Amino acid sequence: MSNLNKRLEALEEAQQHIEEAVSCIRDAVFGTSLEAACEAYIIGHLNGWADGTNPYDATNIPNLMESLIHEAFGEEE
Repeated sequence: MSNLNKRLEALEEAQQHIEEAVSCIRDAVFGTSLEAACEAYIIGHLNGWADGTNPYDATNIPNLMESLIHEAFGEEE
């Protein structure tokens, strides 16, 4: 397996862990006074990093993956 594939797999695994963390946090705060704040801040940030939905964050996982691919093939972004 190439070094690039290992890096991409590590980032995919990180995405899965973030999704698991989001689920755990949601379960922990469901129905409490903390639910709205966690959804807006912690969960919002975690989801943005995992799925790239925050357009202002260039260091989300999908962008990291794309950058690694470009770097591996010597392409300019």
